[in-house]
Amino acid sequence: MKERKSEKRKLYLLVQTGMMTALICLLTALIHIPTPTGYIHCGDAMIYLAAVTLPTPYAVCAASLGGGLADFFSGYPAYILPTAIIKALLAIAFRSISGNQRIGKRALAAAAVCCLITIIGYWLAAAVLYGNLFAQLLETTPGNLIQGIGSAVLYFGIVRLMKKSGEAVN
Repeated sequence: MKERKSEKRKLYLLVQTGMMTALICLLTALIHIPTPTGYIHCGDAMIYLAAVTLPTPYAVCAASLGGGLADFFSGYPAYILPTAIIKALLAIAFRSISGNQRIGKRALAAAAVCCLITIIGYWLAAAVLYGNLFAQLLETTPGNLIQGIGSAVLYFGIVRLMKKSGEAVN
């Protein structure tokens, strides 16, 4: 009986991870605003949600795969690996800092740190891909700052809607 319950739990986690991967990919690849160095999207909001609803390894997998697939489908193949790494770091950071708290000061601090990870991560990725460390900082920071703030606002809006609908929110 206990083994069957464990198998059901694993299946549930795999299905939820697949759904979060798809949501991350869709909100990144389909709903985005192109910029000179990439695009601004709201997929990170789903990464934050995955980080507080899934165990860490599953959230990291969903974030990494969803973000990487979005770059593939959006025509940015050079960014697939950097994105996979950066998005995995976002899931780890959000989960670690928020302490699985979906709303509150810890979740806000987690979103702020994730914004910094996004800015620094994509700045370094662009510097490696295109050279000129300083110029890439000036080019990538504004779009990534907007993306980080926008994703945080969307995430907190989603959590508030979940709370109103009766979903358990801590």
